[in-house]
Parts: sequence; C-alpha cells; structure tokens
Amino acid sequence: MKRFFVVSFFLLASALAFPRAGFGVHGGFDCGRDSDSFVSASFRRDTSPWVFSLDAHFSNPLFSDLKFADTFTFVADDYFVNERVSEHMDVYVLWGSSVGFYSDFSAGSGRDFSVGTGSRFGVGFDFFFLNRHLEFFSQAVWNPYLGVKREDGDFNFLGKIDNFPCSVGFRVWN
Repeated sequence: MKRFFVVSFFLLASALAFPRAGFGVHGGFDCGRDSDSFVSASFRRDTSPWVFSLDAHFSNPLFSDLKFADTFTFVADDYFVNERVSEHMDVYVLWGSSVGFYSDFSAGSGRDFSVGTGSRFGVGFDFFFLNRHLEFFSQAVWNPYLGVKREDGDFNFLGKIDNFPCSVGFRVWN
C-alpha cells in the first residue's frame, strides 16, 4: 500500500508539471463472476487521447480488511472517440491494454504469483465543473485477460473472459 501512495505522489507531481494535465483517483469493482474491488490513480493529458492508471485490487469486495493489496495492474487506455455532448459533459469509447501482477504476500515466501495481460474495450462519460478544472467520470470496461500462475511450485495458464471492471472517480486539472 505504501508503494501505491508513493507512485500516486509521483503521478501527481507529473500532472502538475505538464500543461493541461489531470490527476485523479477512482474506485470500483469487477461486475464479472469473481468480484474484487480496486482503487486507482490515473493521469490524463488534454492533448493526448491516452489515459494511464495504476490499480490496486483487493480480494474483499467490501473493503473490510485493507491491510494490503494483492494485485497491481497498469492500464493504458486510448479514448479513440471522445465527444463533447454539452458544455459540461463528454462521452467516450476506449480501447486499451492492461498488465497485472499478483503475489501472495500473506504466505511470506513470495513464491506464489501470477502475471497477466489483457485487452480493454469500454465506454464512459465525464462531467466537468469549475471551468473544466474538476472532472467526475464513470466507465464500464470489458477486460478479458490471459496469464501464467505459479502456485505451490506448479505453473498453470490462467484466463478470464468475464472481467468487467466498472469505476467512478474524479480528476483535478491544472
């Protein structure tokens, strides 16, 4: 968790160094079969269609025990359709990719892990306030993935087709 906040701090500092950049946080859950919850730090520039985020996933969907995150995912999304429908609202369609890493920190040995990558396809909308300096957004994404898992010394392939992360959040723009 400490690493998540350190990375978030550096993303915030980067956002302030770029003209018209937004930094924010969002949270959500997977609407698929095996639901987990997540919090994310995101970075977006006004001149680029790409949005980057670092997600920390928690196995408990109700956030009842936040001692550690067990999965970290880096996400890069391209808002290839990003249309302003009113003065304060944009809608977007995205595609992107994700790379995730899981380690069983509770075991102490660090020998059980998995690594996976996936494609992302989704839709969302943004609401802007305060002269487009404050953004609230929501999105739903289909994110199937494939990977490799090492558990008890054995390697296995893993995959999930019904992975639908849904999130809400905000960004502050300079």
